[in-house]
Amino acid sequence: MQLRTSKFVSRSAMIMASGVLLVGVVACADDSPKAAGSGSKTSGSATSGSAGSKSAGSKSDSDGASSEQASSGTDFCGSLLALNRIDPPGEGPIPPTPDQLKEWSKTIAGPFAAVSAAAPDAVLDQVASLSSAITKASSGDGTVFDDGSTEEAHEGLEDQARKDCDWQRADVEASDFKFSGVPAKVDAGALSVRLSNTSTAEPHVFLLLRKDSASTQSNEEQVTAMVSSFDSGDPATIKEATKNSVSGGGPGGVPGQSRTHSFDLEAGEYIYFCPIPVMAGGDGQTLHYQAGMIGELTVS
Repeated sequence: MQLRTSKFVSRSAMIMASGVLLVGVVACADDSPKAAGSGSKTSGSATSGSAGSKSAGSKSDSDGASSEQASSGTDFCGSLLALNRIDPPGEGPIPPTPDQLKEWSKTIAGPFAAVSAAAPDAVLDQVASLSSAITKASSGDGTVFDDGSTEEAHEGLEDQARKDCDWQRADVEASDFKFSGVPAKVDAGALSVRLSNTSTAEPHVFLLLRKDSASTQSNEEQVTAMVSSFDSGDPATIKEATKNSVSGGGPGGVPGQSRTHSFDLEAGEYIYFCPIPVMAGGDGQTLHYQAGMIGELTVS
């Protein structure tokens, strides 16, 4: 999630985990689990958001102006959720080719334009930074995914959404090796997850995989089947194995860092997990979810 980068761990784990940089990660767009796209909060077990529109509590010269502000706030919330469902270029851990980067920049242009048009004044600088990053990617330059300023810009949008959007919230702590604060149940729709990494040595991410109700595999086995598909390097194999992963990735960061990601979830049973290899004293083969960073989330 958060970091679509290889700066602190193998590219396979981190790219699969990264959804924050210009949003997106594992999954296949059309058949990935996602909610109906309402972008509205419902009363789940997670913490409720504040005002549902940007205009709440503000002064306006007329009812028309107030209505326009409310509409703008709603548009920003919905467009950010749509942007967060777009997968990045390339196939999982396989570095994208210049052509894939160029094609991805075309795919993301429309959804990003919607975010730009509805963005509050408070995040115009972040929008400009992301726009520059997309322009860079459109030339086939993939270094944008290793640029910390791009990550910070996206976090700025997520932070603004927490102020403007009436979404469910979950404040999750990631330590070595467990998640704390994950609600057992939330309602279908938008869920903003803020992950705080309290580790002193390990990066962590929070990803979701929709459970296969027909499978006899354990949660860990289902996650392993998906993660191991990236080793094949075969797009068809990866597409099939990741069909139940939630597109757009999830939040993640290095020790001491907090990152946020907004999900738009359909009803169902989900597995949350961290796929990064154990780094401190690890063998490079044991992944965090195998050490305990795995659990279940019910969306109803």
